Amino acid sequence: MTTTARMMGIAAWLLAASTALALPPVLDGPIFLPGDLGNGASKGDQEKVGIAAGGSGFLVAWTDMRTSNRMYDGFGDDQSGDDLYAARLDANGNLLDATPIVVSQAEGSQEHPKVGWNGQNWLVVWLNQTPVASYFEHHVFAARVAPDGTVLDPSPIPLIAGEVSPWTLDITGTGGEWLVTGQTGNPANLVGVRVAADGTVVDPAPVVLVPGDFFSFAPVSAHTAQGEYLVIYDDYSLGFQARRFTSDLAPIGSPFPLPSSQPRVASNGTDYFVTWDPSGGTLFGSRMTLDGTLLDPAGIPIMESFWDAGNDSRVEWDGANWWVLHQLPYPDGGLHFARVAPDGTVIDSPPIFVFDTDPASFVGPYAVAGGLSGGLQLVWADQDCGCADEWDVRLDPWDIRGRHVSANAQLDVETELSQAAPAQTTPNLAAGDGQFLAVFVSELNDARRIVAQRLDTQGNALDLEPIEIATGPYVTDPAAAWNGSVFMIVWSDSDSCAAGTTLLCFGDTYAVRMLPDGTVIDTPPLTIMPGNQPDVEALGNVFLVVARHFTLNISHWVIPFAMRVD
Repeated sequence: MTTTARMMGIAAWLLAASTALALPPVLDGPIFLPGDLGNGASKGDQEKVGIAAGGSGFLVAWTDMRTSNRMYDGFGDDQSGDDLYAARLDANGNLLDATPIVVSQAEGSQEHPKVGWNGQNWLVVWLNQTPVASYFEHHVFAARVAPDGTVLDPSPIPLIAGEVSPWTLDITGTGGEWLVTGQTGNPANLVGVRVAADGTVVDPAPVVLVPGDFFSFAPVSAHTAQGEYLVIYDDYSLGFQARRFTSDLAPIGSPFPLPSSQPRVASNGTDYFVTWDPSGGTLFGSRMTLDGTLLDPAGIPIMESFWDAGNDSRVEWDGANWWVLHQLPYPDGGLHFARVAPDGTVIDSPPIFVFDTDPASFVGPYAVAGGLSGGLQLVWADQDCGCADEWDVRLDPWDIRGRHVSANAQLDVETELSQAAPAQTTPNLAAGDGQFLAVFVSELNDARRIVAQRLDTQGNALDLEPIEIATGPYVTDPAAAWNGSVFMIVWSDSDSCAAGTTLLCFGDTYAVRMLPDGTVIDTPPLTIMPGNQPDVEALGNVFLVVARHFTLNISHWVIPFAMRVD
């Protein structure tokens, strides 16, 4: 063989070998680890809730952060972390969907849902963070949800383009259609879009309900009675106004004024009831005819109110009576109600508390729907961490909770609505003799654990339930290593920071050793050193644990430290 031929042969062999070596590895499908499936309050923040009665129960929709990598709302934004979830309740407020309905997990955040019923299905509308050129706008999208929980529009329906204020988004309906409102444009017109029962957008070009004048009409609410619409808005120069429209969105007459101080309105299908707070001391109400005539012009005194009361009041019709609700100011956040009979008589005096909070619980925005056979269904965002320190409360995620009130004002128990199986995050893997050890965080809003799962060489789980290593609201960042005879599992716990004396507290690093059969040797765990975000590796029989903590009283000086453990 000539030298040239040998060189060509070697080149061909090298090419074949390099091609073979470049082939990607063959991967098995994902194997889900067994156990760890008990439902509870979902990880992450769940808030911005809406509700509507319909069919034989209710549909609750909320913004959900369970798929977000950020631990708590307000600490950065990963854009697609806020998704839209929903759950059905029966007529008595019992949860039907322990695994929530995914309404939308589209690009960007889905926020501020409102829910409406048209006699056949629910329509959920929300603001979607939508890319426009080099920035985002909050456009209005919608999806129908059937009484059996099926999302009829898996590709959401675009309704209103352009930046829309959340305080101008509302939904109502008549004749089988829905009306959705929002303020957008330049000047900022208050517009309406109707959606047909089959999901068709009746008004592809939104109808201008109130021409804009470069100021916000917020808050906006939409209502219906006797087949026509009533839209309420705050006119910058005239105060609160109401305007009637036909079912085709043609104006009826001229706008008429409403009582000042954030009026709230509800419909019983025939006429309306309006509440207001003129002085910051008493909440008044009046029955109101279709054309805006107040039947109780001086106002019916209903209950004591508090500063900024109008922003935290609601009124609802349950088929027999009006229900007026009022929330105490932050941080108390307690909620109370009084029923008003159709003739204007106040039934509950003094009002009845739905709940009266303590410093360890914060009640956020709430929504309400009239019961199907009288009564009321309440839903709200709740921070109930059981902790007394303000810093702890601000870190604790929000949950969606509900409470049903019967027609005779009997309170049912609170129900956790935003449920999930534990989130399993921050995994770490160590190779032992003939097996692997996976460690990870298993997390619900009210329970956090460091757990371990032994795996065979094919990745199959050896334990029906993961082995619990540590529990606590601040345990995190597990890692594992093998030294030839035992595994070492390390993690950090910031429980020592719970008093909130300093934002520079990084917690402590702990460890346990584990035998190959899953037996944990160290009870209680070994305290290794101050610091967090630990890692561990072994050289011979000795483990090296590393973690970071600050050395000066400023957060910029964060230094890695190491500790050898035999």
